Amino acid sequence: MCAQTTSSSDSQRALELLEEGRRLMRLRQSHISIPMFNEAYQLDPDNPDIRFQMGSVARLQGELPLALQHLTFCLEHTPERVEVWLRLGEVLSFSRRYREGVAVTQRAVERHPENGRIWWRHGRMLRYNQSLDMALDALQRAVTAPSVKNRANFDLACVLQHLGETGKARKIFEDLANESDIGLLGVSA
Repeated sequence: MCAQTTSSSDSQRALELLEEGRRLMRLRQSHISIPMFNEAYQLDPDNPDIRFQMGSVARLQGELPLALQHLTFCLEHTPERVEVWLRLGEVLSFSRRYREGVAVTQRAVERHPENGRIWWRHGRMLRYNQSLDMALDALQRAVTAPSVKNRANFDLACVLQHLGETGKARKIFEDLANESDIGLLGVSA
């Protein structure tokens, strides 16, 4: 925890800045939203939501050690938040700390085994680390989740292709091309 105490008015203002900054980020106005996030952090540095946003911004800016600092704080204070585990695993991977990234997403899977999005992200992490058999298992679980079905199927097809199962991979790619906005991206692979 930071030594600084936060008044309720500072906390309220910080939350307002956070929400407005998120709205602007969705509108691709990061040049306006990032200073808002910085101000929110100055007002309430112990708020895990603000720290998550700061970690996400640091990741986008390529400031991976800073992103890790914010996201680690966030995980320590809000381990129930799925997105914290996923973002931390992603940043560890971007930091070339692949095994740690896989370990974080594995812990996320253990904590939230019903969450298809976690299985998908864990499968992607395993795929990028060339742990193809484990990626295959994770992605087969992920494709049952409607929210990530197409993305998980795409990654599953890539893994199958790497494992020499080109017929199965081609079928998935063709199905994706017929039913989604992915188009012909993977059909010729």
